[in-house]
Amino acid sequence: MPPIIHYGVAHPWLCDALGHLNTRNYHAMYDDALFVLLAIIGCPSGAGASVRYGFVDVRNELEYFNEVAAGAVIKIQSVVEKLGKKSMTVALRMTAIDDSITVSSMKAVMVCMDMQSRTPSIIPEELRTKINPFTAGPSLPDQ
Repeated sequence: MPPIIHYGVAHPWLCDALGHLNTRNYHAMYDDALFVLLAIIGCPSGAGASVRYGFVDVRNELEYFNEVAAGAVIKIQSVVEKLGKKSMTVALRMTAIDDSITVSSMKAVMVCMDMQSRTPSIIPEELRTKINPFTAGPSLPDQ
């Protein structure tokens, strides 16, 4: 089972006029989940001088399957589908806690960056070692 890396709540102020989670806020929840994943693998999100490597999104694909009503609690699971030389593809799935229905999924292609030179970089071996456990196990189905 892929790890749960984020929980969220569809607060009423995150919803649209129809009472459902607004599309802009799905992306915000996925973004939070990716920050948690990066922190777990040892890529701090701060921009301080001590931060050597980071990952930046270069592509996001979001799909919506079911509505998320105001007040719903969701969880996001994640798995690294592909680990390349300079990038990784992360699959995320958002599920409603109350009925375990998949409401959305996202694929993110992320490139490793040397934060001093601000250029793409080969993923260092120490990060690759921390990412590897997230590549194991079942992939996330679309629905």
